[in-house]
Order: sequence, then C-alpha cells, then structure tokens
Amino acid sequence: IKVDDADDDFHDAAGGAGSSWGADDDLFDDEGGITGAEEKKTAGKAGKEKAAGGGWGDDDDLDLSDDEDKVVGKANSSSPTSKTGGFDYFAAPTAGNPPTSSWCSESTHCADHFAAGSVESAIQLLNRQIAAVNVSPIKQQALSLFLGSTAYLPGLPSMPVNRSYLVKDSAPAATGTSKQTSTKTLPVLSLKVAVLLEQLKQAYRAFTNAQFAECKEFLENVIKSIPLIAVATRSETNDLKELLDVSREYLIALRVKEAMADADTARSLELAAYFTHCNLQPAHLTLALKTAMASAFKSKNFVNAASFARRLLEMPDMSSEKNADARSKAQKVLQKSEQQGRNDFQIDYDEKNPFSIDCFRLKPIYKGTASIKCSYCQSSYSVDYKGKLCQTCGICSVGLDTVGLVTQSAVVRAK
Repeated sequence: IKVDDADDDFHDAAGGAGSSWGADDDLFDDEGGITGAEEKKTAGKAGKEKAAGGGWGDDDDLDLSDDEDKVVGKANSSSPTSKTGGFDYFAAPTAGNPPTSSWCSESTHCADHFAAGSVESAIQLLNRQIAAVNVSPIKQQALSLFLGSTAYLPGLPSMPVNRSYLVKDSAPAATGTSKQTSTKTLPVLSLKVAVLLEQLKQAYRAFTNAQFAECKEFLENVIKSIPLIAVATRSETNDLKELLDVSREYLIALRVKEAMADADTARSLELAAYFTHCNLQPAHLTLALKTAMASAFKSKNFVNAASFARRLLEMPDMSSEKNADARSKAQKVLQKSEQQGRNDFQIDYDEKNPFSIDCFRLKPIYKGTASIKCSYCQSSYSVDYKGKLCQTCGICSVGLDTVGLVTQSAVVRAK
C-alpha cells in the first residue's frame, strides 16, 4: 500500500465522519468563508473523485521526456546492443561471403565452379570454352569435385556437423623485401593428372591383351575427366593435352575395331587399313599391322598386303629377337604379294595420300578435303556433320570455333 493513498483515505474518512462527531466548520461563517455544509458538499465530491480515479494510482505525474533516454543511449553506446524507441536489442554482425563465392568470381576454370556447387556457371564455361552440349557423362566427376572440396566435422550430440572448405595454399609473392600472401584462394580439387595417367597405363595393358571393352571404359573415363582438371604448371598442361590426344586416337581405333566385326569383306579390309593409321604406341601399331596384313593376304588383296608387310618390317621392334617369327612371316607375305600384285576387292584406301578418319562414317578425309573438328577432342568430321554431337568424346558439338580446352584458371596464370 502506498503512503499517498493512505493519507487520502485518512482525509476521506475524516470528511465523511464529520456529521457523527459534530460539525464545527460553521464557527467562522461570519468572515465570509464557505459554510460547513458547503465545505462538506465539496469534500464529498472530492472524495468521490478520489474513490473513482485514485484507487489505482494517478499516472498524470509520469516523466515521459527523452532526456533520460539520451543519457542511457550515450552510456551504452559501446555495448553490442542498440536502442531504438526506448527498447534495447542485439545487433548481429553482418554476415560475410562464403569462400565459394570467390571461387566462382576469381576462376575461369569449370572445376572450381563445380567444387563451389555452382553447376550453372560451370556448364556455361564448358559451353563457351569447348562447346559442351551434353554434360551428363561428366556428372560423376562433377560430384567428385563438389564433395572433395569440403570436410564435415562432427560436433556436439544432437547438433549439426560443421562444414569446412578445403582450399589450396596461396603461393607467397615477393614485393620488395617483404613477402605477401595472395588473398585469392581456390578449392582443393579431387581430380588429378596422375590418376588419369595410371588409368591410361591400364588401358594400354588391356589393349595389348585384346580386352577392348575394358580398354574403352578406361579411355572414356580419361577423356571425360580432362575438362574438369585444373593444373598449375606448363608441364602439367602439356601432359594433359598429350593425354587428350592419346585418348582420342585410341578411342577412334577401338571404334574402327568394333566396326570390323559386323562388316562385309571389303568393308572389313577398309577398316583394317584405317586401323593402321591411328596414332598408336609402336607395340600396338605392330599388332594392328599384323592384323591388317593377315586380313589382306587371306582375302587376296596382295597390293594392300605388301604395303602392310613393308610398314611392319620398318617398325623398330621388328629387329629384336622376340619378333623374329613375325619378321619372317612379313618377309614371306611381302615376297608372295609382290609376285601376285593384284587386289580382289576394291576398297577406299590410298596409303600414299595422307588422311584423317571421319569419326562419324569411319571413312577417310584425304588431305585437301574440307573438314571440321570437335572443339574439345579435335576429332575430324565432314562438313555436313556441323553442329552435331561428337562421337568420340560424347560431350561437345562439332564445328564451332571456341578457345578450346582450358587447363588453368586465371588466378593461377597470373601468379
């Protein structure tokens, strides 16, 4: 109970009990003051007003000025809370940008964009650089880049895991006498050139053992992974481009080899001849020449058989003792073919005129004939195949003029 209210109640009680104890307020009405009856009536009216409004306290004397708020605001200006309209609230710091945003803004390589999870920008880069129109074959490699660029660390029970981004070490750049570290970071990439080189070795072994389906699987994985590999040095760039050329040639050779199984005699002889013009390793080219020589000799195409026998005898490995039997057979085939000197089957093959293989029709495109190439793997096609999907890589459109394969990001080249 408030003291002010108790005083009011005391005065109300005194005013209301005057009639019981006797009224003495009219003793001085001769001096012109109010009479006791009038004073009683006035006091009764005031008491009713007190009873009606003063029971809960009067709020007319509240100090609602802003002076105190200004003082409090100055006193709390150094705290992490702010004051607006007389209420305190916590002002959270402004959130910064995640590292993935800088990966996309600083890099011109699609691998960094895939690692950041920006699939749309990565596909746009592939389309502009190598005219990629079918990206479904590289889905697994893209997922590998995305998952390999982050680490998830377990936290407290019933709490979400902590996600950490894995970035490459920034190379220090010398500036005068001091060393400064670049603030531009790029993600760690899970795809490496060394892994593809190991897969190429496995493809070589499968080709030697005539395991062509397994060899094709290795080579397709290599040629689909190359656009998603970013390297840091010029030597690695050269290795990557050489790896692309080797994969292309072997995939073309495997397609020619597969087509030989379902072709007629003349077509099979053509494909066997084209098979020997793929840029293969010397040991594998020796095997291709043996196959073509035997097919042509059995089909009595002695002109072609003599040509393959000569090329086979010119191979460096034929002088070794392990190839003595193959050398002897080639000499006998050459001798008998030169005696016969005829072909029973007319085929579209001119060994003296350089040519590249049309990867769609598997026909020769002789030197001087107009042709177009895949923007990525550089497979050759006739001009009427422009705008269609490459049969070798299965990723890019044929005949578009682009910058070609990008192996380094702009940040790496600038260092």
